[in-house]
Amino acid sequence: MNLGGIITLTNDTQFAVDGGTTLNLTNAAGITGSANASSTNVTLAAASGGAGVITGPLNLGSGSLTKTGSGAWTIAPTNNYTGLTAINGGTLDITAATALGPVSTFTSNYVTLNGGTLGVTTNVAFLDGLGGFTIGSAGTFDVVAGATLVISNRISGSNTITKADSGTLVLSGSNTFNGTLHVDAGNASGDAGFVIIANPNAITNVISPIAIRNYAGGNSSFELDGGSGSITVKQDITMAGKSPARARHLKCRRNQHTCRQPHLRHRRRQLSPGIRQRLVDAGQFGHFRDLYHPRPANAHLPRKRVLFRGRRDLRLLRTGRHQRREGR
Repeated sequence: MNLGGIITLTNDTQFAVDGGTTLNLTNAAGITGSANASSTNVTLAAASGGAGVITGPLNLGSGSLTKTGSGAWTIAPTNNYTGLTAINGGTLDITAATALGPVSTFTSNYVTLNGGTLGVTTNVAFLDGLGGFTIGSAGTFDVVAGATLVISNRISGSNTITKADSGTLVLSGSNTFNGTLHVDAGNASGDAGFVIIANPNAITNVISPIAIRNYAGGNSSFELDGGSGSITVKQDITMAGKSPARARHLKCRRNQHTCRQPHLRHRRRQLSPGIRQRLVDAGQFGHFRDLYHPRPANAHLPRKRVLFRGRRDLRLLRTGRHQRREGR
């Protein structure tokens, strides 16, 4: 259904879409809040399989935006509300950081993910250091193929962050998030793209282990970019999988050069000897502990990659009970 008329609200309002239907609000003027109030709050609801699209800006004053239901809404690239954004279910798709409204001072809960998904369909970057992300019950960042989502603003909260779809998520800020990080959504097929850690403090407080879970041919990549400083990964990295594909390689990157590393071993078995020397040869230095597949040694596993880029030290450490093995 397409509605092109002017929309002016008189009170806080919910726009709801039934499952299996699509609502397009196409007026270029967007949605305007009540003239008699300094703020108007809007809720975008959509049942499973339902979708909504708002072409014009949300002009809500200091009002807030809330996404509910398991369906999806897409909002305009630039919106004019200065309140908070809460994604409590389903997906809120954006094409620019300005879609979530302007922010003038640091706000830790500028965006709160409470079981919902922030989706990006093109390159989007949050770089101003002001609009923080809070993870409530759980949060997913869905980045489509060919797109990159860069978050240098602070991420706080707990529970779980999941990266979904086959694009690239770059965490380049200093974060206080102390929950679980899933590098992928645990899909049965298809590539899950990259999660790139580009700040020494991006995942300092993340709970061990960091999980790479794709299986049945699904590929996932976890990359450390030391261009902004040496990165220490103290967490275990688990690689769960089953299926016809095999585990592949640990790789390190230096500029455009890629050096191939030995195969990752299965359950709680360390990396093959020589790994340390190979990293040194690439202009880097690494320690590795307990990088393992939680599967029997004879299982065939999907492709999992851990990638290193940059000239600074990149260290994977763990103080647990398993013996460290390094190359000579």
